[in-house]
Amino acid sequence: MINNGLVTWLPTLYKSVFGLPIQTALAYGWTTSAFGVLASIVCALSIDKVGRKAWYATAFLLAIVPLVTLTVLGATNPLRIVVCATAAYAILQTITFSLYLYSSELYPTRLRAIGTGLGSVWLRAGSAVRPILVGFIVGNFGIRYVFYCFRADCSDRGGRNNALCH
Repeated sequence: MINNGLVTWLPTLYKSVFGLPIQTALAYGWTTSAFGVLASIVCALSIDKVGRKAWYATAFLLAIVPLVTLTVLGATNPLRIVVCATAAYAILQTITFSLYLYSSELYPTRLRAIGTGLGSVWLRAGSAVRPILVGFIVGNFGIRYVFYCFRADCSDRGGRNNALCH
């Protein structure tokens, strides 16, 4: 949900909140996606040396840093958002990218098919809900708290819920 949210709604926020021209907003969005691809290549070349569990744990922890930075400093500058959101997206993209390969090594075809189907449904549901949630949070709390929610999604792995985000 985090990566999908970052890559799909950020160009709209660049345009609507900061008044950037559409070309600039799309270029910033493209930059975020491009760094995600580069990070995935680095992951593909490095993950077997580091180990998957260590990679995933480190990536989740590192992705929190730029999102907390946007929350604490405020998402008041589009360049700050480009840098921090791109860093978070690229880090998390390595997990997204590598989980497709990892699951195929661990699970039989039938379970992979069910898991992929359920994951796809969850992605679609998140894609439908996230824009509404982002609009609600920006309208009622401010743009900085959107990144707080993404940070909460990264760090909330123990079953705890964040009332603002879930």
